[in-house]
Formats: sequence, C-alpha cells, structure tokens
Amino acid sequence: MLFFMYSVLMFATTLHGRQIDFERFDQLSGFNVYNSSLRVRKYNRTMVTLNGTLVVMVPLNKSIMISTDLFHSSRGNQQFNHYPVKLPTRHVCEFFDSFYADYSEYMDNIINLPERGECPIQPCTVHIIDKVFPADAIPSFLPPGLWKAHLINSLQDVEIVRFEIIVKVLLIVISLHGIQVDFERFDQLSGFNFYNSSLRVRKYNRTMVTLNGTLEVVAPLNKSIMVSTDFFHSSRGNQQYNHHPAKFPTRHVCDFMSNFYEGYNEHVDDMINMPKNGECPITPRMIYVVNKIFPAKAIPHFFRPGLWKINIINVLKNVEVSRFELIFIVKTSMLNIWVILAFGTIPLLGLQIDFERTEQLSGYDIINNTLRVRKYNRTTKVLNGTTASFVILNNSFLISTDIFHSPLGNQQFNHYPMKLPSKPLCEFLDMLYDEYSECLSNIYNLPVRGTCPIPPLEVYTIDKMFPSKSIPPFLPKGLWKAYIIFTLNEQEVVRFMWMVKVRLS
Repeated sequence: MLFFMYSVLMFATTLHGRQIDFERFDQLSGFNVYNSSLRVRKYNRTMVTLNGTLVVMVPLNKSIMISTDLFHSSRGNQQFNHYPVKLPTRHVCEFFDSFYADYSEYMDNIINLPERGECPIQPCTVHIIDKVFPADAIPSFLPPGLWKAHLINSLQDVEIVRFEIIVKVLLIVISLHGIQVDFERFDQLSGFNFYNSSLRVRKYNRTMVTLNGTLEVVAPLNKSIMVSTDFFHSSRGNQQYNHHPAKFPTRHVCDFMSNFYEGYNEHVDDMINMPKNGECPITPRMIYVVNKIFPAKAIPHFFRPGLWKINIINVLKNVEVSRFELIFIVKTSMLNIWVILAFGTIPLLGLQIDFERTEQLSGYDIINNTLRVRKYNRTTKVLNGTTASFVILNNSFLISTDIFHSPLGNQQFNHYPMKLPSKPLCEFLDMLYDEYSECLSNIYNLPVRGTCPIPPLEVYTIDKMFPSKSIPPFLPKGLWKAYIIFTLNEQEVVRFMWMVKVRLS
C-alpha cells in the first residue's frame, strides 16, 4: 500500500507545468558602455514580452568580465534572499560563446546579435521584438516565486555596468479533467436605461448549471462609453471577497467587444443576435442566451479555486452609468485535489544525501588528499582523512567547478548547467565561511578566515557526514558528480572529483 501511494505521488507530481514571465528589465549603470531601452509589456491577456533595443556603445573585449547574482522571493513579495547558484564568471567573449553553445535555440526574435566567436565585439544595436521568456531554458525544479538576476560587467575588478532582470515563476497544476467552472449568479445592478437583463442561473441537471434569459440593449452604444472590470476572489467560497489585481483592460465599448471577439469568439457562438465584430455604434437589440454553460476553457487552468466575482462597469464622461455583477465558482476534480496534495507533500519530504566517493585526480605536488568514504553505521556514510598542501596557496590559484547529474544513478552523467562561481582561492574560502560556516564541523585545522596567502598545512576531516541542509530541498534525486578544479595562469594544476547520492527520505 505504501509503495502504491508513493507511486501515485510520483505520478501526480509530473502533471504540472510552469509559466515564466518577464516582470522587469532595467539597466542600473554603465550607460557609457551600453544603452538599453528594453521594456516588458503586455502582449495579450495571458502573455508578456520583452521589447526594445540594446546599444553596445564601445568595443567589448576579454578585459571585461561578466558575472551574475541571483535572488529569490518565494512569496513574490519583493523580499529577496540571495541564492547560491549562478552562471560561471567569464570574460565577455567567452560568455557569449557559452551563451551560443547552450542557448542558441532561444535566440529567435533577437536581431543583430554579434556573430559567434566575434572578439572584440564591435559597437552595434541589438533589437528584441516580442520576446517571450524561454521557459524551456530554465531547470524544471526551479521553485515558484519572484526571481531577480543581476548581470554585472567588471573591468579590472571594478564594476562598470549592472543590469537587473526580474521574472516570475508560476506553478501550474494540470488536472486530466480540467477545472470545473459554474455560474453562480448574474445580476444587473444599475443602468436600466442602457440595458435590461433578465439573465438568470438555473440548474440544468444534477451536475450542471446554465445561464438563460435575454439581454436587451436599450440605447445605442458608442465610443463615448468606457467598459472596465473589477475582480474579487473568495478563496473559501464564503462570500468574504478580497480584491484581485487581475482585470480586463479598460476600453470603449466598441473596442471592448472587438477584443472580446478576438479572445473569446468560440465561446459566444451559441448566443443569439450578438452584434457583429466591428459594429460601432452597437444598435439596440435583444440578445438571447439559452442553456449557456460556463466556458471553462476560457479560464486559465492555474486559476485558483473558490468563488469569483466580476463587476462589469460602464462609464460615460467619468460617471458610472451601468454595473453588472457576475459570480462563478471554480472547483477542482478529485484528481486535481490529489495532485495538489502531492505538491503539498513534497516539501515535507527530506533529502538524504550521502557521500559516495572522493578522489584526487591530479596535482599531487601541490595538494595530497587521503580522504575516503566509509560506512559509519548501517544508515550513515562519513568522510575521513587528511588534505595536505605543500606550497603556499594564494589568489593566483583560481577555483572552478563542473557538475554532472545521473538521474537514474547508473553512472550515465549529463553535464549540469549550474555551478559554484569561479573565484580566486582565498575569495573561494571566504565565500565558504560566509555561506556554509555551519557546515564546517568535524573539519580541523582549516586556515583562519581572511588568511591569504595560505601557508602549507594539513586539514583533518573526521567522521564528516554530508551537510544536507546546505543543499536546496528541491534538488532532483540521483547521483551527482562534481569536479573541483584549480588553475594557475589558465593551466589546470589540481583536480578533485566528489560524488554524492541524493534520495528522498
């Protein structure tokens, strides 16, 4: 039974998608190097795009280094926490080559980019037209929320340019049966000299409700009448509404109807005597609605369950002249509830991460490592041994990482695009102290924070368990392999290999 429930859980959690949208793109500094007019705008009712130009003002060569910083707001409330993952720091030419190698398929709608391999990059104007965020380029385990990325250009260790990109990641739960949306009520609250509605919601059978009646247009409607909307949501369905920021754009009545036809034409085919698309002014008429089921497909499938109220308001010369109130209920099927429960359960599961193997592959004249993984008891593995350095280590040594993942744990590894940022050795150790100091227990004789250069010494590791709390809880399970590489004058001099196994506990 436990195996069955676990299988259901794993199956259910695959039934989701993500919607990733641009929120903002700003250039914060460096206007003598670049000049950006990129802006995020609404493309249609469900999509936002990036538009504008990026002007490269001066030649860009290998002396300019590009680095990144990532921040995450899990609640989407602009309360950001620094995120430890980032793109590797590279000079601008190498950064572009890496960008072409990994993301060339996502460069549509970007015009006049520098050619791959061009260095230095000559001044140019790059045009971006209706660019939708390439959601497929983002790892599938990225948690929902608001993400902020800083893209930083440095020259001789001095920051000269900074861009800020903010995107929103939404988790979309998909039911095999879709959401169920039903009319609850339709009322005309005012404006009986403009419209006269007899529309009512009635029960059609034991599982379905429909809208029936007539809507009479009493007076001609022209561009002087503006139509706006207000949305309210009651998450518990108890009529305790909170104002919701979503709405249809405010437009004059003819434009509103044209936009309505453009987005929802297939959902009004069964309404009789509707005005024709483009008719303006709209002449008086009687519109008949017969057994109209709520068009659930017109509602985005990530719409939250509960009671929804929409006020449709007509305004003439800044004075409200008519108001309708539509109430409908959004429900999830039983399968949907299981899927949502599955999503709610996953964060409660812990990760069990164990050392599998550690090896030194080269550089024995600089560092000698005797670290080995051994079984501590029947459920725990630990790391033991010494790491001895034979030379003075300073910031001329650069430390970088390469990470690989085997989802099936069968040693068939795929290169993983994320890694720890490349840093000079002393800065790398300072970063470890800043972000992972609580994980350094059972490691003895480490150099004191801020020591640079680091004299020859021996570091002892005794019964060190893997510090699982230092790993994001959404890390996918499987076998992970990391190479830690020391380079000196752009030549690799030392390489370590670490392998760990990630399991759901």
